[in-house]
Amino acid sequence: MKKILIISMSILMLTISAVNAETWKISPEYEQSSQFSEGAANCSLYTLFINRSGDILFQYPDNAPRFSNSYSEGLSIGNNSRTGSSLENTIMDRHGNIRAITGFSQINSFSNGLAMIANEDKTRFGYIDKTLNTVIPLTYTAAGDFNEGFARVRNNDGNWGYVNTNGETAINFSFSNAFDFHNGLAAVKNNMGLWGYIDYNGNYIIKPQFSKAYDFSDGVAVIQVVNGLGFVTESGNITELQSNIIKLNNFNHGVAVAYDGVKYGLIGKSGTVILDFEWEYLSDCREGIITGKKDGICYILNCKGKTIHTTDASEIKEVSENLINAQKGGLWGYIVNPLANPSPWAKNTIDMMFELGYMTDDISYNYQDNITRSEFCIAIASLIEKKTNTIFPITERIVFDDTTDVNISKLVNAGIIDGVSGTEFAPNDYLTREQAAKIFAYMGNNFINWEPISSDTKFIDDEDISEWAYESVYLMQANSIMEGYEDGGFRPYIYLTKEQAIAMMYRFISKF
Repeated sequence: MKKILIISMSILMLTISAVNAETWKISPEYEQSSQFSEGAANCSLYTLFINRSGDILFQYPDNAPRFSNSYSEGLSIGNNSRTGSSLENTIMDRHGNIRAITGFSQINSFSNGLAMIANEDKTRFGYIDKTLNTVIPLTYTAAGDFNEGFARVRNNDGNWGYVNTNGETAINFSFSNAFDFHNGLAAVKNNMGLWGYIDYNGNYIIKPQFSKAYDFSDGVAVIQVVNGLGFVTESGNITELQSNIIKLNNFNHGVAVAYDGVKYGLIGKSGTVILDFEWEYLSDCREGIITGKKDGICYILNCKGKTIHTTDASEIKEVSENLINAQKGGLWGYIVNPLANPSPWAKNTIDMMFELGYMTDDISYNYQDNITRSEFCIAIASLIEKKTNTIFPITERIVFDDTTDVNISKLVNAGIIDGVSGTEFAPNDYLTREQAAKIFAYMGNNFINWEPISSDTKFIDDEDISEWAYESVYLMQANSIMEGYEDGGFRPYIYLTKEQAIAMMYRFISKF
């Protein structure tokens, strides 16, 4: 009996030790710090830039412009008001080179290749490009950032509409308020004070009926109904929440953080409570984890609300690029995401992809897991748009029965990928090697001068390659994007892991 007890206690101690383990990747030594973006974070008085290893990239004097973010699309914006120049901003590139731009009281981060600007008294708004030229004049009385190729703007009559990246009116000025596009839909308010959702053509997908509406995320959007908060699906199905919930964040990975006026909790898409309202802080689910604080202890949870680790941090923030911003002893540093576990061979490539800004949330953790069709489409669409500074044109928003993701719609519209049938895409199915070869080949035809296929090389399992993928497989082999195995086989039906797909994406963009 004693022996069994000793074994049980040993197992218990190992379990506690595993849960309580944490790793500080960058020691807490900064009075302030930002989240990572494109491989960099800014610390101290937001004038010190570090990389994901904690090495200093650039450091400016304390009285230098305060950089409000690390990077977005390769550029960081510094506000010079601290230096006494309220109408001057500083633009810094990835090499630390800085350029001053004058005449604007505000410059937002770049998005879709453009940044919103405001005049001296913030009564007129327009947009600049990355050469710092004003490409959309300051003619609007209010404006938002570009997203999915559109920006919301307000005219002199006080009505909101949308412009495209060419500055052309894409959706007429017919709304009393409007939000950005997310997943092909935007929340807009009509002249009766009711909110609904429109598509890229300005057509209502969900008719105006809500007293307040927010952005779509993870297939649902938060709404304000008569009895309180709820959320709506793209097909218009509404779930009302219990009346004590007064704030609800966007859904990610099937869960959303809720607030009852005192503490935070976590709910699922059925509206059920996953984590009770006893948390002092909870982050949205990113990169497979949620960070939180309860009873003075900082936690790292998975997206189902199960504790993975506790930490010795006194404060904790949301994860970004596999690093969690946390405080200890009054100073800030970074803790490693416990689900960030790339194989040694993939680590440098993943670091480069973060630095280039090409990583997406779904592929940024559990790197040895197989990548799904949906995850691959999201990653490859984002990669091409960022690499080329263009937006995939969507002539029709294609909606499958099992997914409405706009990135899938982009690739289907472009003829790069197909559904498994006319009504289903199978977003959660794993991606095979030959499927990836076809997508890379079709995608690259628009941007890459391919090396020709060699007729001398054949894989030993050549007959197993599907006819529709045959040429694509050998094209990828000829261009060193996909290779065979040591035994000479291609193994077309083998699933790709996330880190294998990321490595191929890196080789792919290196061909541009």
